[in-house]
Amino acid sequence: MLSRPAIPISTVIAMLLGCTAAPPPPASETRNAKVEPTEQETKTPPPSITKQPEPPPAPTTAVEPPPEPPPEPPPVVAVDLSGYSRACKTHGDCMLVRSHQCPTCGCTNEPIAKSEHARFLEEAGKIHCQPPPLPPGAGCGGCPGYRARCDEGTCVAQMH
Repeated sequence: MLSRPAIPISTVIAMLLGCTAAPPPPASETRNAKVEPTEQETKTPPPSITKQPEPPPAPTTAVEPPPEPPPEPPPVVAVDLSGYSRACKTHGDCMLVRSHQCPTCGCTNEPIAKSEHARFLEEAGKIHCQPPPLPPGAGCGGCPGYRARCDEGTCVAQMH
């Protein structure tokens, strides 16, 4: 009698029910056989299950706030007399001015040549003072008496 390999019970039941599934190969043929994936195994999963690759992170560049503007220079409250001429030949070529325009108190006691007076007035007119804390002259002492004099070709302030 010939020996036949045993047929699995599931195959026998499938055959009795009229299913057309082919019986599996005998065990002797499956020992060294290459296993091929079934059609179900080769299908790709639906997109909802497929994991999408993560996008690369956006480059991180440090955003620095704009630089602070430089502080405003302090307000000009005086005319710089260092470049003004003091040259003279006579006492009449000299005059006295007050270079500090904003202090409430101050004396007119700085000598310049009269030829520089228009330039001085123009520069002094550019100075804008904040309102003084005291009314002009309040709490100020008197100014000593000065007069403009020409001393060896240079204007000077001389006390009376």
